[in-house]
Amino acid sequence: MAEAALVLGLSERHTYRIKAWIRKEGIKGVIHGNRGRRSDRKLPREIPRRIVELARGEGKAHIRTLRVCQPNFSPFAFIQYLIPRFMVY
Repeated sequence: MAEAALVLGLSERHTYRIKAWIRKEGIKGVIHGNRGRRSDRKLPREIPRRIVELARGEGKAHIRTLRVCQPNFSPFAFIQYLIPRFMVY
């Protein structure tokens, strides 16, 4: 097991866990249990669409203002700016 751990770049203890998962559930035991599920943290689809609309339309002037006021302007800063002003949430 030590050699397998070295090849996989894992600890020996973790290789024993993987071996136990494979014995119990087959190859599916190695796949993460949350695979295929939607994240609880993912934003609803309407919010990113609304942000893009604002960036292209009525928020365009705000982008120019932000770039002048904040030389290190980032998309994240724009979103933080938009949420309270346009109630994007």
